[in-house]
Amino acid sequence: MIDRTSNEYWEKRSETYKDNINSVLVDNVALIHEKVVKDFLKRFGTMSALDVACGYGRFADCFDDYTGIDFCKNFIEIAKKNKPGKRFILGDAHQGVDGTFDIVFAVIALSSLNMTAKEFNEKWKHKARYGVIVLEVEEFYFFPKL
Repeated sequence: MIDRTSNEYWEKRSETYKDNINSVLVDNVALIHEKVVKDFLKRFGTMSALDVACGYGRFADCFDDYTGIDFCKNFIEIAKKNKPGKRFILGDAHQGVDGTFDIVFAVIALSSLNMTAKEFNEKWKHKARYGVIVLEVEEFYFFPKL
């Protein structure tokens, strides 16, 4: 079984993408999913956003005020190179990050973070002014602050 929670796994995987970032999306389903997610996230584009387990920052352009956190050094380096003007933090998503944001979100990250959508919301809701969004392959979750 592949351990998608290990830093070694993600560092090795990021080496594959370093020269061809578009190779991450390997099939039409992945391409369609990314388009749907981007179209959805752009609705929140004027809000400040924290992307947990951001990888190489593929959703950074959806937001004017974007911060991404990931524990994979290679992904953060790729993100900083390809998305100047956006903020990327090398760090453990379980440790958290300073500041608050209008929304906190994660895309296909729950297995890497080893938590459920509900656990993710509990972990991050204190950092979100308006809500937490979790977008998985077949399920989308929105935890608004009421």
